[in-house]
Amino acid sequence: MLVDLTDQQRNLLLDLVNEALDEIGPEIHHTWTRSYKAELRDRRRELARVRGLLAAQAGDPAGQGASELVGTP
Repeated sequence: MLVDLTDQQRNLLLDLVNEALDEIGPEIHHTWTRSYKAELRDRRRELARVRGLLAAQAGDPAGQGASELVGTP
C-alpha cells in the first residue's frame, strides 16, 4: 500500500514513532511476563522499520539520526 503524506504529516509520524521507541525500552525492561516482553520486542522492531521507511522518504536514510535500539535485546 502506498500512502501519500505531506512533509508535515511525515514529520509528525516520525516524532510519534520516535516517542514510542523511547518509551518501549523501559517498558520491556520492567516487564516480567515473557510473552508480553516478546510482543513488546516485536513491536519495537516494527516501529524501527516504520521509522526507517518514513526517514527514507524524508531523505534521511540513516533514520533521522537513529542509532541501534536501546534496551533489552
